[in-house]
Amino acid sequence: EITPSSATASLYALALLDCGGDGTAAAIAAAVPRILMEASCRELVHLAFALVMLDLPVAELLSFVLERLARLSAKLSPKHLHALRIVEHCVLLPPALRPALRASLQADPAAATRCSRAMEQIADTARQGAAADAVTSSKLQQRLSKYFVRLALPHDTEQPVGPYRLDYILPARIAVEVDGYKHFYAFSRRLTAKSEMKLRVLRALGWSVVSLPHFDWLPRTTDDRLAYLAGRIEA
Repeated sequence: EITPSSATASLYALALLDCGGDGTAAAIAAAVPRILMEASCRELVHLAFALVMLDLPVAELLSFVLERLARLSAKLSPKHLHALRIVEHCVLLPPALRPALRASLQADPAAATRCSRAMEQIADTARQGAAADAVTSSKLQQRLSKYFVRLALPHDTEQPVGPYRLDYILPARIAVEVDGYKHFYAFSRRLTAKSEMKLRVLRALGWSVVSLPHFDWLPRTTDDRLAYLAGRIEA
């Protein structure tokens, strides 16, 4: 028997692993409406996050989940609210969504409107309880600044853009993101679903994103890094 815990955990895991295209995710999503009212805030947040990451035509289900979260918005933690800011940007910026959900929302204006209204209510709650988020930088990020200086490139670090903080911001809305090990699936050069979603959101916001994968950056010499960085920015 499917439970809120098993359904949300399964969909969230499938979304994070970017799998479930064999019909597994769709089958689980089809069962979610039956257990929606029993789901906790945490489970609902994971469910909403999973739905905007997966490539499923689930506009109506997403609207139901977000409306439920809007009713429970006073109980949402700062961590939950931050995750929902990412969901909000996906809902409001169709290019940030994967094709099936984007088409589903476009084909169901009523569901799209319910999603937007629910996100507005959740955003109001988030603004009332807003707190400064901690800024952390990896060693790889910290060491990159000297290369911008040597290239005479004006830059800002760890600046908030939408629901994210960007590693580096350059003029002309260019974002430079340092993609360390955690941005890729283990033993691969494939970006995680979360990292792919971040790229979609930033591009939908009008940013050009220059990604510096650790496996391309770290093996290079200092001079080679300068040339590589300049070339990536100019491309």
